[in-house]
Amino acid sequence: MMVRIDKMPFSGKDKKPPGTLAPSKCGSTQNMAANIKVVVRVRPLNERELEQNSRIVVDVVDEKMLVFDPKEEIRPFFYQGVQQPNKNFLKRANKELKFVFDNVCGQNASNRDVFETTTKDILTALMEGYNCSVFVYGATGAGKTFTMIGNAEHPGITYLTMEHLFYTINSFEKEREFDIGVSYIEAWFLNCQHIIFSDQTHFY
Repeated sequence: MMVRIDKMPFSGKDKKPPGTLAPSKCGSTQNMAANIKVVVRVRPLNERELEQNSRIVVDVVDEKMLVFDPKEEIRPFFYQGVQQPNKNFLKRANKELKFVFDNVCGQNASNRDVFETTTKDILTALMEGYNCSVFVYGATGAGKTFTMIGNAEHPGITYLTMEHLFYTINSFEKEREFDIGVSYIEAWFLNCQHIIFSDQTHFY
């Protein structure tokens, strides 16, 4: 990604001499560390999993790292007051795979927490004219719909992003003009269909 900072024309009222780079108001052009940001959200156990006493297979280490299939705590076995060595050779060894991401949202993270670490920063670059995209990926039941749409009590990042977008536009209303277009596209079985239009002419 190429970041361009235009040179502003110098006048007697300007405090900076000619040739001085004019940083963006929001600072996005000076803080673009990467083109892609990967954030993982670990959902809590659902009711069925709690009833079945299912094992948690993802351990969130910190805001950057998680461990998949972590080692389980083995309860010690005592015989006649003496702890015996664990010789359960039939038990599968845990993989204990460590992964590092730009950010990891744990089980207690809210939709607003996810928004703060994902699309809120993207809007900063969007105001500078960059094209921005958000992809949400996960298995069935992983929590994609709740994260994106949410509910009345916990609005998803789609609502929170639109709310912050119009708030940001209002802050620039005296400096810029904005044209807003909305597309709502569903990708299903290798076909992309525009959800807003019901006719079959809006396939991609």
